[in-house]
Amino acid sequence: MKIKVGDFYYGAALAQIAAHPVLSHVHSVAGKEGYYQINGDKRLLIKYATADRGTWRFTVRPDDLTDVSWSADYIVWFALVCGEETICLLNDEEVRELVDVEASGSQWISVSSSNGTSMKVAGTTGRLKHRIRHNAFPHKLLTDGPEPNKYSWPPLSRLQFYTTWPHIVRSTVDPFFDLSDALTGDIGFGDEKTVYMGLCTYSPDWSVWDNSTLKKVEKHIRYDLNFDGFDVAIERASPEVIEQGSGLFVQRCSDEFLWKLTITVRE
Repeated sequence: MKIKVGDFYYGAALAQIAAHPVLSHVHSVAGKEGYYQINGDKRLLIKYATADRGTWRFTVRPDDLTDVSWSADYIVWFALVCGEETICLLNDEEVRELVDVEASGSQWISVSSSNGTSMKVAGTTGRLKHRIRHNAFPHKLLTDGPEPNKYSWPPLSRLQFYTTWPHIVRSTVDPFFDLSDALTGDIGFGDEKTVYMGLCTYSPDWSVWDNSTLKKVEKHIRYDLNFDGFDVAIERASPEVIEQGSGLFVQRCSDEFLWKLTITVRE
């Protein structure tokens, strides 16, 4: 298959996401070129301009703004690849300052930067009052923004499930992953099911597996299963402290912590 010009520019953005030291899960969104789903809860539209340097101008079409104007399920971002120089990252609020998200015709966004200074951004309907830093992409995309809702798993998490350690039977980065839907379909009255669940998170807000962070995850596990009529006994299967050299240390949240879940139908 012939390589499209746009693929080189999309690749420039996706390579930086893949190289960032946090968990990233990327899928293309069907029906729109340069549109990707990141870590289950974010949508990223990548646009590019081929000018060498100075000022880059991008065309924004009505279908580029569909999710910005109505989606409540995703945090929407724009990544504007400026030639071979830099990538300008805009969140949905910034996009709204630059263009009319309800417009029926094409609009524009321009990015300018000189001598390595932060980027100035203007659009059809206005100009951003603040500048965009070059190092905002991809860090801000992967770490900023509110959690989708209070019942989601920690940001930038990976959940893995085992029936017999260490054989993985399921792995997901979905922040809305439902334990009841996934684990309880074969449990009837009087039955008991044991599952090992591992979780790690690369969120900067989650640093170590201390009693506070462990209890937050365990509260989520209980809520998820109790809500659908199941009881669960939770046992911490990983050590809460590990020995390194001459000292004992708590584990980092970027390392998987393992729980043993014993699930039964609530009587």
